[in-house]
Amino acid sequence: MERPPSRLASVAALGLAASLAACTSAPPASPLASAPVVAEASQGPTGTAGEPAHSFRPLPLGAIDLGQVVHELVKQHQSGRHVVVAFWIPREYWRAALHAGGADAQIEPYMAVFEPYLLFLVAEAEVTRTGRYSYTSRADLRASLRLRTREGEALPPLPWSQVDPAMINLIESLRPVVAASIGDLGANLAPFVFPSSVPGAAGRPEPLGDPLRSSRLDLQLSDTSLVWALPLESLLQPKVCPVDGASFSGRYRFCPMHGVPLTSP
Repeated sequence: MERPPSRLASVAALGLAASLAACTSAPPASPLASAPVVAEASQGPTGTAGEPAHSFRPLPLGAIDLGQVVHELVKQHQSGRHVVVAFWIPREYWRAALHAGGADAQIEPYMAVFEPYLLFLVAEAEVTRTGRYSYTSRADLRASLRLRTREGEALPPLPWSQVDPAMINLIESLRPVVAASIGDLGANLAPFVFPSSVPGAAGRPEPLGDPLRSSRLDLQLSDTSLVWALPLESLLQPKVCPVDGASFSGRYRFCPMHGVPLTSP
């Protein structure tokens, strides 16, 4: 596959940098304190895994707030002096970022590049006695990083030799702008790629992480588990209670006050 032009790759990368900068605008107490912490939510109102994608109505691209999307995509876990930060960058983020950058004509070519993969940026560190951060090497991260499937299989990151050069080109466009936007943490966020699906029932592909479907994404680093409860609220149209017109998250199916099915405006 032909590599996407680096200039256009930078459109989405710069959008990502701006979103990260917005998330980290408050003066951080430490390099890792700047990463937004997203609470791990249960499936709750989203229903069970396997619910059809059409149960949730996505926002128009122009209505998506990239900063809110980034807040949902970044996970942080801290236990004592041990800190793990992971940033999942799904293709839906790139779709919205390219639209925001006026590169609509390149959206579908980029989506074709992302289709086979799930991309994560991951950093792990130990806080030293002097308050500095000692980061885990990329080789050690790769050795212990796993993506859990619904059946419990632990998938290792794909070797770079199995990743399309066009995808590698996109990843390379991200690294300098992420490092510039959040400093030491950004410079130590290592990219890892996983397959976007595994063989399911009757040989049909089973998606591992779809931001617009009810499911969960479980990334494990040694004994640390980071979970994304899906779908992402920031990508969904809000829903309305037909009784009083109150607005609720697009992830909800029923009004928590009246128990009636919510409707889309």
